[in-house]
Amino acid sequence: MSEPLLIAICGPRGAGKDTLLAILRDRFSRMKRLLTRTTRAPRTCEENGKDYTFTSNEEFQKMLDAGKFLFDFQLNSTHRYGTITDEFVPTSEGIVANVAALGARALKKRTQEVIPEFFF
Repeated sequence: MSEPLLIAICGPRGAGKDTLLAILRDRFSRMKRLLTRTTRAPRTCEENGKDYTFTSNEEFQKMLDAGKFLFDFQLNSTHRYGTITDEFVPTSEGIVANVAALGARALKKRTQEVIPEFFF
């Protein structure tokens, strides 16, 4: 069996990350999507549980205090982002993640059991 694959897609807003994710989901339907939790409000085209997991600052802090995050960071001193450790479960089909540059760096440091591939 080959080692699990992690594909991290990173780029600025409007760069086409969601388009690339849609193509990957169509072609590799069994590949797991790693969702980021965020304290920001959803944009008009985003759905909770599909694009991100949206949460309150209070709930985010509770999870942070409990040590539940694989990584977390704060952007623009207002919005927080992170990925829950328990949700990062490598599979033989692979994992795809849409992450900011800070998230990509954190994933690269914390993912010893997968082969990371980063697209910027």
